[in-house]
Amino acid sequence: MRSFLTKYISTAVLGILGIIMIVPKVAAHFHPLPPLKTYSKPAPVEQPRYQPSATRSQRTASARANQTDAPAEKPQRKLKPAKPKVFCGVVKFKETSIYNRAGKHLETVQPGAIVDIKSELKSKGRELSLCKITKLDGTTIDPVLIKTSAIQKIPGTLDEKTPEERKMMRKMGSIMAKIDTLEKNAYEQSLKTNPHSEEYLKAKRKHKAYWRKVYDLRGKRDSATGDAQMQYEDELRSMKGEDIEIGRAFDQATRKFEEWNKINGPEQSAEMASLKKELAELSYNLMYKKAINEG
Repeated sequence: MRSFLTKYISTAVLGILGIIMIVPKVAAHFHPLPPLKTYSKPAPVEQPRYQPSATRSQRTASARANQTDAPAEKPQRKLKPAKPKVFCGVVKFKETSIYNRAGKHLETVQPGAIVDIKSELKSKGRELSLCKITKLDGTTIDPVLIKTSAIQKIPGTLDEKTPEERKMMRKMGSIMAKIDTLEKNAYEQSLKTNPHSEEYLKAKRKHKAYWRKVYDLRGKRDSATGDAQMQYEDELRSMKGEDIEIGRAFDQATRKFEEWNKINGPEQSAEMASLKKELAELSYNLMYKKAINEG
């Protein structure tokens, strides 16, 4: 029995020693398994939400807030208002009619009469100037109405003009009247030779008659009341649009008439050339020379 225990214990001890010695050698031939990775559930990604665009006022406020450090704009310099232009002038046509404020004909004045223009207005399609006029004999009439087209305007008031300038103004009016007479004579002659004269004169008469009727109806309408006023208004309305065709025909006829005159008309006379040269010198001295010197 004792020998059996001795053998059993010896065998057990040897076995344990063998395991201790063999296991490290075997383990050296094997690589350890990598550690297991642990995964955590990813956090949910927040989806972008729709954000309404800022209002214009919000954007403006934001822009202003971001510009608080920007330099302030310099205040704009206030410009002085331009002085109203004033004119005087000289009559440039023969036998020019003048009227009182009520439109009554007073008399006719000759070219070279000086006018001091106070204001301008329109009456029945005509442009008129309210003036003080100094005739060739030195007498004055104030106030009078005169067709603006009969006046050669000159910048500035009459009080600003020197005696020498007033003398030049009178001469200017006289020269312009002579040029006008020569041009009218040439025009009358062209009516006899121009092949487009008949068409031109017919279109001119029709154009003039149409607008004369329009201005007459407008005057009656403005002074009438009630049914009469409505009647004039209806008549004017019925004429609306006719001016387009009438005006086009007049323009075409005038163009043909004038183009023929340019090609076939008589050459400018020596008298006309001399008058235009003298007029150009006066115009420069009265209307441009002073402005250039002051500029």
